[in-house]
Amino acid sequence: MSELTLTVMRLGFLAVLWLFVIVAVQVIRSDLFGTRVTQRGSRREAGRQQQPGRQQAPRQQAAPRSSAASRAAASGATPLPSSW
Repeated sequence: MSELTLTVMRLGFLAVLWLFVIVAVQVIRSDLFGTRVTQRGSRREAGRQQQPGRQQAPRQQAAPRSSAASRAAASGATPLPSSW
């Protein structure tokens, strides 16, 4: 290979290494200091009007326990799977 080709490859490799170092420093910096808090969410909430009389849907759903599971939990025993 010619001297020009080797020089271009070396400079390209050096540029890729520096790019990797810069990205690594940015990741460490964002882990240490966190992200910036913007006001976009508050503007969005202020612009949106809720319909009167409409309630929000629940965010969590509770699953009822069966009577067999509650008896086993109260006695401290682990119930056997239904396939046994």
